[in-house]
Amino acid sequence: MLNAIGIYSDCRDQKSGAFQRINSSPHYKGGLFASNPLANLEKNSLTQLPQVLESNTLYSYHVNDEYHYILQSSGKFLMTIASRKEVFPQELSFLFKNIEHVQIRPASVKATLDDIVANPMGYIGKDILIKKVLQDVEELKVLALQDMDKMLDRGKKLEDLYPRVVKLNQESLKFKQGAEKLNTCWC
Repeated sequence: MLNAIGIYSDCRDQKSGAFQRINSSPHYKGGLFASNPLANLEKNSLTQLPQVLESNTLYSYHVNDEYHYILQSSGKFLMTIASRKEVFPQELSFLFKNIEHVQIRPASVKATLDDIVANPMGYIGKDILIKKVLQDVEELKVLALQDMDKMLDRGKKLEDLYPRVVKLNQESLKFKQGAEKLNTCWC
């Protein structure tokens, strides 16, 4: 479904005057026989963008049997998707939100742009950052339950020790009384 994902910074106001690619998937390293999966998007769609981009505004283009979706993120970078098929708005919303999470918090979400390109359906209909937080909460719940079970086990063991403590206390009182009785007899 997805051909490629690209992350760009807008350098049009600087001397380079173009968009600078920050990250992409699949990775294009250049070369004689390698094809750039974002070339069509870079050549046709990025050049059609208005000079001033509005944040969180989706720009979409259909060029040469390919759909291009471009979104200026709140993180001041451009996220792009090149797709062979048209992507519905709700799907785009989840894809762009998850792409932004991967770009901004890669360690938190444990996903890459390659993962999204390889399995876009796995990133539609859910926010991977929220999913990760919910997984962490579930892990904490399991640990808390385990700790509570350990505390209850300790409590049970203490309850089992109580009769022994009472018996030991009674025997120590008998011993003390016997020792005092013997001590008074010898004096």
